[in-house]
Amino acid sequence: MSQLLAVVIPGVVAVELFHVAYPATRRDWLSILLWVAVWGSVGAAAALWFDTTVFDGAGGVAAALADGQLSVGFVFALLIAGLVAGGVRIGIRTLRFLVARSSPALQWLRPDHPPVWVSANMPFVNDDWAVVYLHDGAIYLGWIAQFSYDPRRQHHEFVLQDARRLEDDLGERYRVAGSGVYLTTGQVARIEYWTGKIES
Repeated sequence: MSQLLAVVIPGVVAVELFHVAYPATRRDWLSILLWVAVWGSVGAAAALWFDTTVFDGAGGVAAALADGQLSVGFVFALLIAGLVAGGVRIGIRTLRFLVARSSPALQWLRPDHPPVWVSANMPFVNDDWAVVYLHDGAIYLGWIAQFSYDPRRQHHEFVLQDARRLEDDLGERYRVAGSGVYLTTGQVARIEYWTGKIES
């Protein structure tokens, strides 16, 4: 039982963490089970190595695998291993995306084509200013500091920071004090991205 849990616990945590970062509209059970097995094995091997090499068995992973006795330390170590494995998987995917964007010759590294909303606002990839035109006629300028993406939802939330309300001719009407402007894509007619420095 402990051998099975040693794979399942970190595998499930790693897969769910990845799907929080990269939601999917459709998830088939075969691929979920495959990724649970792969990343669970990676997490279990890492937890066992750290337990025996770094912590000299204090984590309880080696003991639980040897005698089948579960402990709090065993479960905790596997949860941490799952978080680390999920973080590594997210990091690999993000790195592939960033490297693929750096050169047309490296496009084969791109894991897939993310939705436009995600790729246009991905941190460390796009630092352009956004001019947001709303259906009610309001215009805001700022940078999209936070955004949500869930393919099961029709509209997504985002926050414009360092925001300014603009006139129709794009002159500044006033600055928005506080954390910024909270909007949903349902309110938005269009967004234009501006590259360059905006005067403070």
